[in-house]
Amino acid sequence: MDPIRVGVVRGGSNIKGYQKSISDGSIILRALREHPNYIPCDILIDKDEIWHLDGLPIIPSDLLNKVDIVISTILYPLNQNGYVENLIKNFGITCIHTPKNALRGYIPETLRDKISSVGVRMPKFLEINPNDTDLPKKIHQTFSPPYSLVAKDAVDNVYHISNVKSINELIEILNNEDFGSNKYILEEYIPGDKWAVTIMPNFRETIWYTLHPVYLGTINPAFRSAIKPSRSAESKFASPTVRESLDLYSKLVSGSINPSVPTTFVFHHTENKKPVLFRIINQHMLGDNEELLQALKESFITESEYLDRILREYL
Repeated sequence: MDPIRVGVVRGGSNIKGYQKSISDGSIILRALREHPNYIPCDILIDKDEIWHLDGLPIIPSDLLNKVDIVISTILYPLNQNGYVENLIKNFGITCIHTPKNALRGYIPETLRDKISSVGVRMPKFLEINPNDTDLPKKIHQTFSPPYSLVAKDAVDNVYHISNVKSINELIEILNNEDFGSNKYILEEYIPGDKWAVTIMPNFRETIWYTLHPVYLGTINPAFRSAIKPSRSAESKFASPTVRESLDLYSKLVSGSINPSVPTTFVFHHTENKKPVLFRIINQHMLGDNEELLQALKESFITESEYLDRILREYL
């Protein structure tokens, strides 16, 4: 079989996402160069929306007959041509990209019942409106302090804002926040070690192949966050108990929601207690993701092997 020409689109006219797209594309191109079945084609769109193929200026339609499939790392629409994936698909070329409905941390209501049905706990939470005069009452009826305040943006990325000791402190924080298009969520504060566990569906003849857990930090029971450098579960614990627990619960969640792409679960784990699931993140593509790259390295999976697993779904 002839090698497959894989175009990697990166850059774009949106300043906010330009550098991240450049970095993501560089990692994908590096992985493609290490795989004998693929020929990498670097498609750069500069900030003036001039397209380049392997360094030479082109017009988008020039991609016809030059690439077999395209990976887009550009999340934001171009000023002139809109979303890159739509333009590429209009040429009849398959384009892999992160869809707008991808899970980026927030666990939607549609999945919570499924996950709960297999015995996996998630934190109690409450979406809050700072203008709601009944907010203190609703919080009191939902759970007790302390809390974690997080923000959810328009595409469901989740950002930690602050840990909160009381409702009065929460109100004070909200009064100083610029909501914009974000929604604010109050979550149950659960101490413990924070771990990221990525599963790969149907990999190495395994339905749910679990990558090595990556340590993200410790949520301190004394109401302090002592974030430590990422390191593996094995280096932190002498026994395999935590790994076995995280592996089991990751597979339980996977079996309940049946993800078709590699997916990362973020758990809080305390010794002798069941892990609590906080976040779900679809890993639609390889990229500049420290936790995923570390998990691959510690699981003895090359970047090119991971990328090949994703590409084979489209070829």
